[in-house]
Amino acid sequence: MLFDAVLDTVGEASRAVGLLREGGGLCSIIASPSVEGVRAWVDESKVEPRRVTLGVATFLNSSLGGWAFNAVTGARRLRARCAARGAGYSSVIGTGDGEVAAELGRLLEEGGLEAVLDKAFPLTRCAEALEELRRGRTCGKIVIAVTAEAERECEGRSLALAGASQL
Repeated sequence: MLFDAVLDTVGEASRAVGLLREGGGLCSIIASPSVEGVRAWVDESKVEPRRVTLGVATFLNSSLGGWAFNAVTGARRLRARCAARGAGYSSVIGTGDGEVAAELGRLLEEGGLEAVLDKAFPLTRCAEALEELRRGRTCGKIVIAVTAEAERECEGRSLALAGASQL
C-alpha cells in the first residue's frame, strides 16, 4: 500500500520512505529536522533576533550552515531517499499555538485527509494491541476502543474515530 502523504509523529521517518507514492510527501515533526523547518519555526514563533545565540542565525541562514545542518540531522539523506521515489520531504517544528493541529483537524473533518487505520481492538484486548505495535508490522494506526459503543464498532472493524482513542 502506497500513500500520498505520511506524517511522522514518532521519529520513524526513515522507515516511512518506502510507503510513499510518486508525487507524495513525507513530513516529520520529530526525525531529521531540516534547516528550512528551523528557519520557518524561528520566523513563525516570532523569536526576537537578539534572543538567538550569537552566530546561530548567521549559521542557519548561510548556504554552508544550512547544508551542514541538513547533513548532520539526516534531513539531506532523507530528502534524497524521498526524491529517488519522486516524493518530497519536509520537517515541521511547532510553535505550540495549535495552528497546525487545527488545520489537520479541519482537513480530517472535511475528508481532505484520511487517517489510515490498521486494526482496532476493544479495551479488553489492550495487551494484544500493544503486542501488535511492538511487532512493528502495522500499516496505519492501531486503535483501542475505550467506550462500549466504540467496542461494538470494533467487532465489525468499521471504526468511527469518535469514541476511540488512538495509540
